[in-house]
Amino acid sequence: MIARRTGAPIICGGEVKAFLTAKGIPAEQIRATTWGICVEVAGIKVQPVECHHWSQIYLPNGTFASGVPLAFIIYVEPGVRFYHYGDTAIFSDLKLQGELYRPTIGCIGIANPQEILDRFTMPGQMLTAEMNPREGALAAEWLGLNTVLPCHFINPDCPEVIEFAGHLAAARKCGRKVPETLVMQPGRWEELHPIKPDGFDLD
Repeated sequence: MIARRTGAPIICGGEVKAFLTAKGIPAEQIRATTWGICVEVAGIKVQPVECHHWSQIYLPNGTFASGVPLAFIIYVEPGVRFYHYGDTAIFSDLKLQGELYRPTIGCIGIANPQEILDRFTMPGQMLTAEMNPREGALAAEWLGLNTVLPCHFINPDCPEVIEFAGHLAAARKCGRKVPETLVMQPGRWEELHPIKPDGFDLD
């Protein structure tokens, strides 16, 4: 585990802190937070925001822990505000998060990794991920991202990635402001430059 090997500080919800401390991570290494409680750790500002998902885990003693699911906006440097969606489903207050925090780049889930779905034995089948490609494109638009990293898949050439790009292209053709899409490839580095000041003192 990275935290155990390096001693890196951790930002998480209370239930994750309970799990990590039960696994031997020192409590003083962990900063627990929840929606709205902005924190700064190791010089990096992190804003937890609402996320429509679940957060649940079995502790080593067999008890069950559940808590508030989190998404995060990370203030990387001036002009770079990174949004991670925390596996959220789409909900209309993503527009409010975009207005309040102005994320510039973000990860948005658009697919389920088909390669691993057969590992879970349940009745029936999953038809979509937490967001399908159309919902993911709309979420990226609502957040006001400049660059979006579609994620939650294994194969970058999967049909959902193509469909996602198609929805953004169609919205752009209609004159709507939508982000550029950057599909990450295994082992490849990408460098993104800060945007110019937008008149909001968010950093």
